[in-house]
Amino acid sequence: MTPHGPEKEVFEKASTSELSPQFVSPGGMAFMFETCFLMKLTPYASEKSHLDNEYYKCWEGLKNNFTDALKKSK
Repeated sequence: MTPHGPEKEVFEKASTSELSPQFVSPGGMAFMFETCFLMKLTPYASEKSHLDNEYYKCWEGLKNNFTDALKKSK
C-alpha cells in the first residue's frame, strides 16, 4: 500500500472551515488520479532518496470518522 491522505491538522482544518473557494498558490496545481494497478516505490525512492522516517507520525491522533457510519448502514 502507498500511504496517502491528509495529516491530522489538515483534515481537521478542512473539516471545520467555512466552505468557499480557496487560493492554493500562484502557478500551482494539485491533482489526483486513480489506477487499478498496484503502486509501489522504486528501489531509488525507498533506499536512496531523502526519507522522512517519522512521516507516519503526521497521522497519529487522526480520529476514525467512519466507524459509526458503517455501523448504521448494517
